[in-house]
Amino acid sequence: MCAENGFSWRILEEQLERIISVYEKMNKAMSLGTLTKIRMLAARLASSTPGVMLDAGSGPGHMAEMVRRVDRNREAVLLDPLEPMLAEARRNLGSGPSLHYVQGVMEHLPFRDEAFKVVVTAFSLRDTINPWMSLREIRRVLGRGGAYLLLDLARPGSMLLEGLMKAYLRIIVPLMALVLAPRVWRMYSGLYDTYKAMPPLSEITGWLRENYDVVDERKMLLGLVALILAQKGRDKRFLSVCQPYG
Repeated sequence: MCAENGFSWRILEEQLERIISVYEKMNKAMSLGTLTKIRMLAARLASSTPGVMLDAGSGPGHMAEMVRRVDRNREAVLLDPLEPMLAEARRNLGSGPSLHYVQGVMEHLPFRDEAFKVVVTAFSLRDTINPWMSLREIRRVLGRGGAYLLLDLARPGSMLLEGLMKAYLRIIVPLMALVLAPRVWRMYSGLYDTYKAMPPLSEITGWLRENYDVVDERKMLLGLVALILAQKGRDKRFLSVCQPYG
């Protein structure tokens, strides 16, 4: 359970840098037009807890932008391992005393303990080399009473649904990219690798329930997208991410 993802981070990094110009267009297409609605739902949940927010794996900043539509005064830190993504986020959100851009990885967050009241990972946890280490780091930097919001593709545990997702990501998505982003369509052929490397939703949910109070849990698009809001309670003991779950 503590093993690293099997895909090559170097290859993924190159792919992400090359698709920045079509990132949002393709994401909206892949979500079948539901991305804005899903993000807004996530933004409203994240905005229910006041305080400084960390958008971990922010990409070009669209999730943070959505949260700030709901809460204009929200102070946000956008963290991403890729400087070109942060540069795009700066162009999208601008600058100011309430916006901060930090280059770094989730497995080793460059922040002190309990530095944030809200942490959001929006379609970014599956791109980490070690999602369990990332979850542990997120919990470390989240203050007591703070909220962690997870939004990501989910492995639902159903062979049928996972088979449908495999076909969608390996066949349909590259075809979409061939039409919408022909210059970089090959970059989308490896998207399934990040999906299959993601731990099953049941394991992630189990760990969250052991370490947080899960206050909202939703499954969308036939259960292939998960949205979970978890609160770091004051009396929750910490469990190692390597601990097995029943």
